[in-house]
Amino acid sequence: MTLTGRLTGEDKTYTTKFDFPEVDTENPEVERLWALAQIEEIEVRRSIGDVDAGESQEAIRDLGLAYQLVTDETSMVVLSDQAFEQRWDQRALESRPRGAGMPPAERAAQPVAVSRRVDAQQPMFEGRKAPRVGGGTIDPFSASLLGLIRLGLAVRRKHS
Repeated sequence: MTLTGRLTGEDKTYTTKFDFPEVDTENPEVERLWALAQIEEIEVRRSIGDVDAGESQEAIRDLGLAYQLVTDETSMVVLSDQAFEQRWDQRALESRPRGAGMPPAERAAQPVAVSRRVDAQQPMFEGRKAPRVGGGTIDPFSASLLGLIRLGLAVRRKHS
């Protein structure tokens, strides 16, 4: 990956190499977000007449079932664990989005602060970190402005 741009009047180029994983099961919710976006696009295309109503219903239903989403074309049934095991088709369970079947307790046990840096072998940015300015709800400029306003009000009260 190469990133080029102009920084303070100088041309800069940053380069690194990394491999994308073949399959990543850490964040199954990304697949579900993709499916939601697809459903929204189908609904928009249906509303402008670009897609047949029957075809869009079928596509939305298929996406809702495949990614376990409640839509206008699907619904959700809540079962006890015992009823689930008795009625659930194993093939449907296996076709769920990757990682979606991870028990909540197992997901909760995963470490929160995991490094997502993919360029550790060949860092794109050597020795420099992003500047930390502010970071709260009030940036330095706003804090200074508030201070000046308070000072002005204090002076005004004193002279009144």
